[in-house]
Amino acid sequence: MVGILGLIFFFVEKTNRFVKFHAAQMILLAISSAAFGIIWVIAGIVAVAMAAASDPASGGAVSGGLSLISTLVGCVFSLAYLGIFGLWIWGMISAFTGKATKLPIIGNIAERMAGGAPTPLF
Repeated sequence: MVGILGLIFFFVEKTNRFVKFHAAQMILLAISSAAFGIIWVIAGIVAVAMAAASDPASGGAVSGGLSLISTLVGCVFSLAYLGIFGLWIWGMISAFTGKATKLPIIGNIAERMAGGAPTPLF
């Protein structure tokens, strides 16, 4: 939903690079969030398939190990989503206060998408 709003602002705004820059960062955050979601689902499917294919003669040792691994993977992905949420809040605050803050990793890409360095509003 947030990515759609970013797309609207990105394509409607023609001259203001500040708005285009923050909209581009919003779009890139939405894409990274969707990518993490897809990877998380694939990792979950693989873990369930491996648990189903484990040898029942092992006494559940393999299944228990896979449960631990899937729990750790879930924690890692949850922390990644928390990080994306924090970046989203940081970008929102900087946009509302009129600062052109480049977020890590995606800031340079968003700057190129916006057509150059954004000029702060205030």
